[in-house]
Amino acid sequence: QNPQKYYDNNMGSLKVLLQCMQENNVKNIIFSSSCTVYGMPDVLPVDESAPFKKAESPYGETKQLCEKMLKEDSCNSVALRYFNPIGSHSTALIGDCSTDRPSNLVPIITEVAIGKREKITVFGDDYNTPDGTCIRDYIHVVDLAKSHVKAMDFLINNSGKHAFNVGTGIGVSVLDAIKAFEQTNKLSINYSIGPRRDGDIEQIYAKGSLVKEKLGWEAKETFQQAMISAWEWEKGKNKTMELFINLQDAINKYNGQNAFFINSVFYSYHDLAVAISKIRKSIQTRTNDAEKIIGLVANDDIETYSAIIALWFEGKAYVPLSSESPIDRNKNIISQADIITVLDSSEKTFLSELQIIKTKKLPETAIDLMPKKISENELAYMLFTSGTTGIPKGVPINRTNLTGIINALESMKFDVNKNDRCLQMSELTFDVSITSFLYPLLKGACVYTIPKGVVKFSYVYELLEDQKLTVAQLVPSLLNYLHKYFDEIYLPDVKYSLLTAEALPVQLATDWSRCVPNAKIINLYGPTENTVWSSYYEFNRNEYNKSYNGVLSIGKAMKGTEIIIIDENNHILPFGEKGELCLSGTQLTSNYWKNDEKNKEAFFYLDFKNKQTKFYKTGDLCSLDKSGNILYMGRIDFQAKIQGFRVELSEVEHHAKTFLRKINVVAIAIINMTGNTEIGLAIESSKFNNKNLLEYLKEKMPNYMIPSKLIFLERFPLNSSEKIDRKEIKLLF
Repeated sequence: QNPQKYYDNNMGSLKVLLQCMQENNVKNIIFSSSCTVYGMPDVLPVDESAPFKKAESPYGETKQLCEKMLKEDSCNSVALRYFNPIGSHSTALIGDCSTDRPSNLVPIITEVAIGKREKITVFGDDYNTPDGTCIRDYIHVVDLAKSHVKAMDFLINNSGKHAFNVGTGIGVSVLDAIKAFEQTNKLSINYSIGPRRDGDIEQIYAKGSLVKEKLGWEAKETFQQAMISAWEWEKGKNKTMELFINLQDAINKYNGQNAFFINSVFYSYHDLAVAISKIRKSIQTRTNDAEKIIGLVANDDIETYSAIIALWFEGKAYVPLSSESPIDRNKNIISQADIITVLDSSEKTFLSELQIIKTKKLPETAIDLMPKKISENELAYMLFTSGTTGIPKGVPINRTNLTGIINALESMKFDVNKNDRCLQMSELTFDVSITSFLYPLLKGACVYTIPKGVVKFSYVYELLEDQKLTVAQLVPSLLNYLHKYFDEIYLPDVKYSLLTAEALPVQLATDWSRCVPNAKIINLYGPTENTVWSSYYEFNRNEYNKSYNGVLSIGKAMKGTEIIIIDENNHILPFGEKGELCLSGTQLTSNYWKNDEKNKEAFFYLDFKNKQTKFYKTGDLCSLDKSGNILYMGRIDFQAKIQGFRVELSEVEHHAKTFLRKINVVAIAIINMTGNTEIGLAIESSKFNNKNLLEYLKEKMPNYMIPSKLIFLERFPLNSSEKIDRKEIKLLF
């Protein structure tokens, strides 16, 4: 359509290159030519002695003229006359991505297969060929690459001008190519027959005897192998690999800028790359390919964050382990996840009987940030949440899930860039931590973390103020602690205040908005089972905000997530009716880890939008208005959010009952004087010294799950259904 571009690009660039070679005394060149130099050949298969006939396209004409330029130049040259390169490397990390709208046959086939195009048009079915379509010689790109190596070896030892055909010698028609792709990849390709296209040669394929004789090269890869690799490349470049390639690119691009601010020390993206590479080398030498899940002690240091990325780049997943959790809980997690190796940056490890890689004491190594190509269904990480039986539940998040939440955030058009300073206040055992550090790193921003052992709410405020942070993910309970200081807080640099993990009172959001006058305040909702977040609602300053009983709406579904409200029979409810909120989509975990009983309770299939769709029951009571906004009305089960962590109250009851043997207990979520949620424990007994009970609970559960208030009742009240009246008990705290 624009012949001048071919002349400028192909001939102009070669002219400049030959001039530079002469100026710098470079004598040898390997030139990428094309079988189009032969025009419409008289004899098939075509060999190198065939005359150059009239080119059928501007591209072919430029290749003829380029070979003429090489013959007239003083350099030694090998012109490799490519036939039709197809396929990709077997890793699917390198392939055909030369244009947004390729015109070559095989990339068009793969784009139809993946849904980028509706169909492929076959240009003409009335040629003098067995099926009426054009015939070409298709060569695997790996074979093509090897031909260049052979040509380089040849040219080092042989001066003069040389030209070789690089093909298989096998002609394949357009329709045969489509059928081969369908058969090897078990897919159906939509195509139609159109009129002939100008510039298309009826048929051409190579005679390869000369290149075999002179270079010792011949094609080894089959047409079917090329079709398989082309499809793997198309799938890979459009899905999860893109996330990790983007992370690699960001680390390289922002090499000299700050990536982390940890315990008052800045670490650059180069420091991050060095740490990732050292840890990755150790993973390579001390684990095997079959060991996919690696334990990670969740410390606040550059080595721990680097270890996460090193594991991702190496194609493995991490399970965070907290040194502050009871040892029995960590042992249970290690056992469930079949962990053999743990990465630990601690000076002294709290674990034993495992292979421990001490990440602070590793030798220097070359930078290695190239992600391994693995399946999109492989795990990225697994978090363990509170379980009703006292046993933590594993929530595996795969690479598609992780890519899904990043794509959802991208669709929200957050203006985060290399100049931003982003807060990461969450423990790495908490799902929100993922987006708190990963999204900023992808943008070249700097991540500011909270050291262990500090008073979190005061440290966060000082960090926001002193470091002029621009992006802050916070939990409402932290704002409750800061509430009495709101009159003194003024943070004009904050441009995004993301509030998450707990119900957000409208009044709290309103009061906080005065502290961050230039910020967009966004209420984000989502369970760990849907990776991180599922819906969002932007708080409206000085305007009406949708709410229920003073709690801000959790908004609309994020990109890639489907939300429905169901009744107890799994029927979808109409707008305005209360029911259980359920989620589906790309971010949804496949299941709980090795927990068939819980999977049957929490997941179900529904005929949704004309297909069977898997949904997760969140346990949240909600309704959906006609605009698509969700009103949050509380929990329908016995879970609660404590300091941002989701707690099964029945787990607290389980451990208390285990210690107290036959004595009954009820755990209740209560609101303290600061407006934060805590746990109260009612004990059906006369009063006794509870010191031993609390010490036992501290051995079994994290601190945030330990009851802050205990009451004793001779008998629990019952409701009309002869069940324990939890509402009445709650009034007693």
